[in-house]
Amino acid sequence: MSLPAPVIWPAEELSDIEELMRERFGVLLPENTALKFTGETKAAETKALLRLDFSNDGSRLEIEVILDREHSGVTEDEGECLVLDAIDCLAFDWLESDRSERFHGGWQKRAFLNVELNVRIERSFPRLEARADDLLRSDGKSSGNQDA
Repeated sequence: MSLPAPVIWPAEELSDIEELMRERFGVLLPENTALKFTGETKAAETKALLRLDFSNDGSRLEIEVILDREHSGVTEDEGECLVLDAIDCLAFDWLESDRSERFHGGWQKRAFLNVELNVRIERSFPRLEARADDLLRSDGKSSGNQDA
């Protein structure tokens, strides 16, 4: 027996969510911040991801939430609302705290509205990391190190 394919949330719905988040976060988002929201519903889980790319400092914040509906007793529609609300609250709290909270990037269980969610929050600096990789690659070539 094969499992049903995951259902990606409709593009129009995702676009509406992104627009609402931009309005809600308002002045907390620096100018030219890219906001991308994705959602997916599988047979027994619902997951969503918010990615904020900040052009002012080159950083990226990713908040990913997975709800195991099979073990939580939450319906598909409730699950979609729950992961969306959790991401919205986590992002708003972080932005409102002046982006000072630090994250370890690993998965952790968090209770939200008395339901256990798996949450991953990670802040990274993709441009800086790419530059470091370039420097390490060029350093490896100049020193004769073929392992780099």
